[in-house]
Amino acid sequence: MRSERRCLLVCLLLLLTGMRDPFRPPDDRCGSAELTRWRYRGFVAEVGLMYDGKQRWYRVRQGEALAGWRVVSLDKNALVVEIGKGCEPAQWRWQREGEGNEKSRDNHSAADRLRDEPGSRTKTGHAGGG
Repeated sequence: MRSERRCLLVCLLLLLTGMRDPFRPPDDRCGSAELTRWRYRGFVAEVGLMYDGKQRWYRVRQGEALAGWRVVSLDKNALVVEIGKGCEPAQWRWQREGEGNEKSRDNHSAADRLRDEPGSRTKTGHAGGG
């Protein structure tokens, strides 16, 4: 009877103290797991355009809040947020996306594109060419 009471008391203490599920990942109060999902897509007249990966777009300005973080700096090349006290890393920086792809796409002429397409004729003397 005494052992049953002790067992009941231990179980009640565990329930009352809010023992955490050992299989659940720890709470991410800083939101650092979400940082890699966000993308900095553009900058127009002191406003940054962010994409969260869930098909939602956000307009942010310097000093405003973004998903619990504070925007520290913002320009046409990068956006920096302060995550919070006690969080590692303390700040996160996104580089603006899209610019590199646009430049590499525009550097090729139409003749280069035709020559690189599969099934196009190649000059004699090239490997696989005739």
